Order: sequence, then C-alpha cells, then structure tokens
Amino acid sequence: MIIVESHCSVLCERRTYSQAPYNHVHPYAQLLVPIRGHINIHINSHATATDAQTILFIPANSEHSFFSTVQNEFFVFDIPSRFLQPYYNQLASTEISSLIDQRWQAIRTLLSCEVQQTPVGSQSIQDLLRYSMHLLTTDHVPISIRYIHENFHNKLTVQQLAGLEHYNPSHYHHWFQKYTGTTPRLYIQRLRIDKAKELLTTTDYSLQYISDQVGYGHQSTLTKAFVELEKLTPLHFRISSRKSLR
Repeated sequence: MIIVESHCSVLCERRTYSQAPYNHVHPYAQLLVPIRGHINIHINSHATATDAQTILFIPANSEHSFFSTVQNEFFVFDIPSRFLQPYYNQLASTEISSLIDQRWQAIRTLLSCEVQQTPVGSQSIQDLLRYSMHLLTTDHVPISIRYIHENFHNKLTVQQLAGLEHYNPSHYHHWFQKYTGTTPRLYIQRLRIDKAKELLTTTDYSLQYISDQVGYGHQSTLTKAFVELEKLTPLHFRISSRKSLR
C-alpha cells in the first residue's frame, strides 16, 4: 500500500485509471465526477463501482484501490481536511455515491470549461466544490435521521431507528455517534428543545401544551430536559427571550 502526502489546497484534474489496481491511502478526501467509462473501487475492503452516471465521495484516510478494464476519464477533486470542516459530521468516515441529475450535469459542464490538462485550484473550482459538498450532504441524509426530524415529537427508540438502517442497535448507536457527533438520545433531545424554544418565544402556549407538541408527555419531563441543555427552566427562558425582543 502506498501512503500519499497531503495537499494544502483544493485541486481538481482529469484522471484516467488502468487495469492495474493502485492501492493507497492519503490524508485528504476525494470527489470523483465521471466524464466517461467506469472504474471498480475497493474502499476499506468494501467493493463498489462508479460509472458515467455516478458521483463518488471517498473520505480522508480511507485505504482504497482503483482499476478499470475500459476507457475512462474522471474529474477528481483532492480535498484537504480543513475544507471539509463544515461537513465533518456527514462526510468524516463514510463513502457517498449519488446519481447524476441536472445539477450534477451543470457542475460537470462547468468543470469541462475550467479543467483542461493541468490541475486547477482556482476560486471558481473551490466554489464548485462547495456547491458539490452541499448537494452531497443535503441529498444524502440517512433515512433514520430524516425520520427523526419528521417524527421527533413522537416516541422513538434506538431499536426502531436501527431497523430503518438495517443495523442492530449496538452498531447503530456507534454509527450514529460517528455520523452526528452525539448520541441518538441527545440528538432527539436537542431537536425537541429547539422546537420548545421556538414555541416559548413566539406563542403563549402553556408548558403542558408545548410538552405535548415536542414529544414530552409531562411538563416536568420537558423542564428536566430543558435545564439539562439550556441550564435554565423553560419559564425563565420565555421571560428572558421576550425581554430581548423588546
């Protein structure tokens, strides 16, 4: 296995891949945007492939190899870790693929104009990469996390959420922490408290009604969870937030 040195800035260039597997690892991530052909890839011993209709993101520090038996060409972004900080939770450890739609076709067309025979790291390339990262992170929110956002006001269990991802509860808990940086319980609690803060600030609803709306059956349960995260009671938050709006 070859260890490749880090880049200090974003680079994008056209690359082709041969029949000989090239096994390596590097401290920067990569985004592959196809021009033509396809390649076979192993990422951390997991086999995958990308073709002319598939975008692929490879996380930093992932051992991977490429090879292809057909003519191919790809735009490849080399992405230093500092560039990925805003997207760290979503892109830190998991490869992501996406089918090319009209938005990706537009990106590919712009890359064709910007990137010729030499690597490019211009401001326009960085802007295209930021937009690409936005597409990847907004279009590929895992199903269980989408479900949490849509149903945080209902009773949710780790077993239920793990089933949506086809994981056992123990593996799901570990995966969730790597993906979000927190536990399922605290993630759900934060969504509920943020909604409670919105209702406390913008409505005159009672604490019991707000408790019901955000998934806590009792006012005392809301208060306990609220104090844990905000270090003050819901009533004190309502008073202070309304003072600040005057």
